[in-house]
Amino acid sequence: MFSSTDATIELVAIPAEIVIPPPPPDIPRPAIPMVGPADIDEDVTTALTTFEDNPVVSLPPPPEPVAEEASDGPSFTPFTVAPSILNVPELTRLLIAEYPPLLKDTGVGGSIQVWFLIDEDGRVADTRIAKTSGHSSLNQAALRVAEHFRFSPALQREQKITVWVQFPINFRVR
Repeated sequence: MFSSTDATIELVAIPAEIVIPPPPPDIPRPAIPMVGPADIDEDVTTALTTFEDNPVVSLPPPPEPVAEEASDGPSFTPFTVAPSILNVPELTRLLIAEYPPLLKDTGVGGSIQVWFLIDEDGRVADTRIAKTSGHSSLNQAALRVAEHFRFSPALQREQKITVWVQFPINFRVR
């Protein structure tokens, strides 16, 4: 129950008029550029460059190519034919088997971006997580599944090559 003796009433004085300050002054325009006097020799020429003046024998050798191992880490390797996944039905069964039961039962899923090092025969030589799902057990399950991927080899023109590629591995409850 509310009684008037329990409450205190405070009187607040409101000003009769609110004074709005004037707007700030306009920003001055930038200064106009001026062309100053300059002493320039009007007879400016550059020497003509010819192959005769610069023989190939006097040029420095090209830099030595740095041999990068594909297994050092994900790196770009140009290819003309991309690798493709060959064993999708097997991977679907593995995804179901490797899905962590606790996360599956609670409806927690996720997507893990995985780097695959694919050798000249289309086998997975190395895997690394590019982007985590946020759940370490899903990440570990994705890496276990990633070991079983089989790919067609990547081609650079007609030659089979080793490449790093990135594919998502998705766990979701249906």
